[in-house]
Amino acid sequence: MKDEKVRYAYGYLLAISFLGTGMLALITFPRSIRLVDVGISVAFYGLLISVSNGLTGCLNVFFGRLIDKYACLEQVLKSMLVLSLLGHGVFVCTKNPGILAMMFVVEMAADKIFSTFMYRLIERVSGSRYGESLGIYKIAGSVAWIIFAAASGFIVKQFNFRSLALLVVLMGCMKLVLFVKLFEFYKRHSPEGQQARSKTKLNITVGVINLFFLYMLMQLQSNGGFSYLQIYLSRELGLDEIISGIIVSSSGFFEIFISVWIGKLCDLSKRMAHQVLIVGCILSAIRWLLLAAAGSVPTLIFTQLLHGIMICTINITFMSYLRQVVRTEELGTMLGFMGALSSFGTIVGAGAFGYFSELYSLKAAYFGLGFFSLIGVGIYLLEDKLFPSRKRIKAGRGG
Repeated sequence: MKDEKVRYAYGYLLAISFLGTGMLALITFPRSIRLVDVGISVAFYGLLISVSNGLTGCLNVFFGRLIDKYACLEQVLKSMLVLSLLGHGVFVCTKNPGILAMMFVVEMAADKIFSTFMYRLIERVSGSRYGESLGIYKIAGSVAWIIFAAASGFIVKQFNFRSLALLVVLMGCMKLVLFVKLFEFYKRHSPEGQQARSKTKLNITVGVINLFFLYMLMQLQSNGGFSYLQIYLSRELGLDEIISGIIVSSSGFFEIFISVWIGKLCDLSKRMAHQVLIVGCILSAIRWLLLAAAGSVPTLIFTQLLHGIMICTINITFMSYLRQVVRTEELGTMLGFMGALSSFGTIVGAGAFGYFSELYSLKAAYFGLGFFSLIGVGIYLLEDKLFPSRKRIKAGRGG
């Protein structure tokens, strides 16, 4: 697709990202309280999250291969949107804990699968500006999270939870309409027409497996460390709730300013994308060490800048680099594997970090996480010298 058409498609991508992230920002925390209020225990709620992540991991790989073999990206994404709408709609209609628990698992899995394979759709409509498109998509989501997370509690307080859930359903319907429009736009303007089907055996090299290892490491540290950040700031550092809230949310502001810049760097060449990837992973590890050693608010805010770089590394740099080193017709499968690793990282990362912090302290856990991450990046660099991902797949793109 020509670049001028890509700019027009940005409007659809921005709106879809804004609405999708806004829905999550509105419903995530009030929904957890709602589930507990209808009789679901906190322990069972945690189990539901683990089940949802396990289900997501398995289905990501299945749908990824399905998309590549049968060119059914549109059908898969539409199905996930409909399931998500049903899951949100149930919270408007009933208070039955069994139904709510079941649809909570389904809705969470559908949202995560949709998010994973939206990267495939963005790749199809973005032309040569994939990294930049990912950056813009991420910015819209960051802005939506800042706005709607703040509005969520106000809506529940002024009205009620059912009104909030109804608003989320209406936003989901708008998201579905925009998604259909985006696909119609793609079909009209894309010269290559429909998605190419994979007719060859899946080709996963040692270099790509090594890349998956690094991605899983990033997910482990992200899901492990960030889950306990608010507790660490308020309990161990003794910060006021308002100040700790500002510190936690500041990473979203940093993401807004650096997302497109990082995406453009990744579009320059395969080598540049790989260098940005390594720098992002190293800075992410340093972030946890600084957080554990920090004694002032400015230092803590600086660690949130590094957190913004970490999130951009996970959501932009990895995806942009992966697109350049694997065959186009296998990208869906590879995204499925990365989605599975993300789910695995959510289950293991938060649990392992919590267990370690109980044995020692949150400060010790953050120090350990930083050193663990640096060692992991070192292992990746050593293996990448032996099995370089950017040279192993001749059908990959980039320079």
